[in-house]
Amino acid sequence: MSTTDAVEANVPLTLVVLAAGRARRFGGPKQLARVGPSGEVLIAYTIHDALEAGFERIVAVTRAEWADVLQAELEPVVTQRGGRLSMAIQPDRPVDPASERPRAWGTGHAILSAAPLIEGGFAVANGDDWYGPSAIGRLHDALSAPGADEDEHVLVTYPVDVTLGSTRRVTRARCHVGRDGYLQEILELFDVESDDGTIRGRTESGEVVVIPPSTPVSTNLWGFRPTILERLRDRFEDFRAQEKVNAEREFLLPEVVDDLLREGAIRVLTVPAEDRLFGLTRPEDLTMARTRIEELVASGRYPRNLRSD
Repeated sequence: MSTTDAVEANVPLTLVVLAAGRARRFGGPKQLARVGPSGEVLIAYTIHDALEAGFERIVAVTRAEWADVLQAELEPVVTQRGGRLSMAIQPDRPVDPASERPRAWGTGHAILSAAPLIEGGFAVANGDDWYGPSAIGRLHDALSAPGADEDEHVLVTYPVDVTLGSTRRVTRARCHVGRDGYLQEILELFDVESDDGTIRGRTESGEVVVIPPSTPVSTNLWGFRPTILERLRDRFEDFRAQEKVNAEREFLLPEVVDDLLREGAIRVLTVPAEDRLFGLTRPEDLTMARTRIEELVASGRYPRNLRSD
């Protein structure tokens, strides 16, 4: 089914939340860290915003050992708002059980883990970031717009300086956006931090890059047409061949998108966000996240209890 056909057939949009990372810097499963006044996890607020925006299905990608607990946390939030929740398991070693891979398989493989549960268009969001209701709403509107080409996708971008809180050394994907608003290039940068007013990051090869504060970056808030899934499957086969040479590499979504852009296989419309992003990377981020959520509850943006209100 093409994207246009899916829109016309009113296929419900799905939100895929990525919650399978081991969170070594956080010291435990940050996907289960309680930030809300009634013990809500951070993912619950993204799900709330998605359902309010018009998404109807939620797929949470997680690890087998966390699935039951996470489902119990999210199910009331989803059903309270008339949505449907499904759980997808992202295994460490999906192809070769004898492999001794030292790290997760990455965001691209997380989406493939959710693929059997996806129908029609879908969004992707990190499970440890708060994006804001306007960003989720804009993504829904762009993804559900009729008449879009089946190989045109959507990315919500933020100026890099509004994505850096108290946390040091985060991962961001620097975006080069054309005057027409379409993504021209995307580069994953690691250890991004602000030092004396200068924001720097490093490439996978170790090159240090200075990033102007207004530079648009991706924090993995995407909108995809269904055609991306087959492209990801093909690219994962290529990755597996390379992974035998370098088992440290991850199958990262921005890298796949950048390759497809360079080949002219896809187009990606960028949508600027208005809210200031925050998230959980290290234990010290918990206090900040709880304060921000409490402020949003006090302002009336969220109910005091997402599970019952």
